[in-house]
Amino acid sequence: MDQPTEITKRDLISALPDELLLLTIENLKFNNGETIRTLARTDPHLAHLIRTYERSITKSVLRNELPHAQYDFPPTVDPLSKDDPSPKDAETRLTYTWLRYCIDRYDTIDDIMALLTARANCVAIARHNMPLVYSGMLLLYRLSTLSSTASKLAFLTSLPQDPLTAIYLAIHTSLESAQYFDTASYTATSCVDAEPQPSLLHYSRYGVDMAAPMLSYRADMMLAFREAALALDPDFILATLRNDPGAQLNLLNVYHDVAAPRDWAPEDLALLNVAPVVTAGPVSEGGGKSVLWDTLVSRLAGLMGCEGKEVESCVVERVKWVAGNGLAWLGVLERYGVVGGVDVDAR
Repeated sequence: MDQPTEITKRDLISALPDELLLLTIENLKFNNGETIRTLARTDPHLAHLIRTYERSITKSVLRNELPHAQYDFPPTVDPLSKDDPSPKDAETRLTYTWLRYCIDRYDTIDDIMALLTARANCVAIARHNMPLVYSGMLLLYRLSTLSSTASKLAFLTSLPQDPLTAIYLAIHTSLESAQYFDTASYTATSCVDAEPQPSLLHYSRYGVDMAAPMLSYRADMMLAFREAALALDPDFILATLRNDPGAQLNLLNVYHDVAAPRDWAPEDLALLNVAPVVTAGPVSEGGGKSVLWDTLVSRLAGLMGCEGKEVESCVVERVKWVAGNGLAWLGVLERYGVVGGVDVDAR
């Protein structure tokens, strides 16, 4: 009597039609690529299918899990380009790497929004402004894809009022939370980090009875955060809210460039509640002022018809929940427009 043949896992996989295998793969949770990587290591034939049908599987993940990704993180080459990529050109960029890129950034924005809307946050953003701030974070990611300062400036000056308002509000609300909300303690998970030191932005670091030198020092640190948020990306914002050491290093690098040059007099130092940070190294040309933030404020001031110092109050007024305000409770289509660089009323 013949002995029964042992059927291996590879035999079972090979016996299944490719169409059925692909259908199964396309309906699995992407799990930031971990599922795909695990399957590819399991069997050579599965690895071949995953490589060969990458675009098809990517499209399925987009339909099932990330329906907005192509609008929020369009796979284009240059955000400054006004021309949409050809369908063929766009499809070549639908890859597993791009999917992980999108998911990582969605996760970062979700973590930021969780902190900005936390019940314990005394300066939490208003619920009707949540979609607008979310749009501002997406625009900051789009800005971060531009490598040079000149291209970032060109992008900012090309945007109309509503997208710029979204960027401004995203940075403004993040800075307020970094100053007033002890996010580091709020997110602490162990005894080791239960009592972290206040960040370079938190008001507890400066005290309440502040003389002019301390006010000036604090203003420079706030300006450094705003400039860094535009120069870097929301990853920096999240790291700052969590009081991560890496974020403080990035903040100090920008502070070194934008802070007003000064030699602290002994009498000024005596008035400070905390010793000012000391940075060293060459200052970039035009040091002592911001570039990206000043451009954003100047552009908004021109569009809103106000002075630069009035932009903050104008933005706060613009995003109030009043009848007819298109920026309140942005819908998905309106968000697509804002992130795409179009005013809500222009759609």
